[in-house]
Amino acid sequence: MACRLRFEHPKPELVIAETGTSLGYDVVSAIIESALRLLPIDNTPEGIRKRQAKEIEKANKADDAESAFVVRLLEVDPQLLRESQQQTQIKAALEAGQHNVVRLTPDALLSRCVRICGRDCAWVEFKNTFGFRLSPFVAARNKKQFRKYASSLSPGMVVYKLGYEMDHVKIEGTF
Repeated sequence: MACRLRFEHPKPELVIAETGTSLGYDVVSAIIESALRLLPIDNTPEGIRKRQAKEIEKANKADDAESAFVVRLLEVDPQLLRESQQQTQIKAALEAGQHNVVRLTPDALLSRCVRICGRDCAWVEFKNTFGFRLSPFVAARNKKQFRKYASSLSPGMVVYKLGYEMDHVKIEGTF
């Protein structure tokens, strides 16, 4: 429905009403956003300006949601390293001549590996989206990122704020 209505830039309320879905407002908004990406790009100066403003707003919201999530994790593991702290450590190690440093920075690197739902977890990556299994826009890039984390940093966990499709992330060492 979102793809069929994309030329009209539908509001989530309309798609919810038309389909009778039980999906939440934020999930339907994410689906609509994906459908709108199928539209031709407006390369007029006004179109470019609107697109840039929307990208900045979206990035700011994602940063705020990620920060709030990591603050909650800090309540559980006060010694965890935020992404910015990891970057500082990597930079210092490189400046000290250590060139075999792992240069990966998940949103939270736990101070020790913990068991979560019966699985080992050393890092957590937060995504302020819904995890679509076949999303041509982000799934492949995210899965590549998760594979690097799992192979270099030990097992870890991905948290999608809006939920995810079953079997979205089928990567050894990632849940």
